[in-house]
Amino acid sequence: MKSKYSQEQRKIERSAEQHSDVQGTDNSENRAKLPDEAWEEMYKALYEYYFGRIDFLSLPDRYEEILGIKKTLLLK
Repeated sequence: MKSKYSQEQRKIERSAEQHSDVQGTDNSENRAKLPDEAWEEMYKALYEYYFGRIDFLSLPDRYEEILGIKKTLLLK
């Protein structure tokens, strides 16, 4: 008599085989490459927040400046 465990394990193995041709969703080639200076500035801003030199809401503002992202107005 076969155990229920072996039947369940066989189902799992089959489903893994069926989906083996599915590629991952990592789009690392589509990501923009940042220069090392931008990363360094982002780390510095994070440390400024950590040591209390800037507040939490100033941190995203600094990141926007470093990355060159336009600020959007959420409230109209």
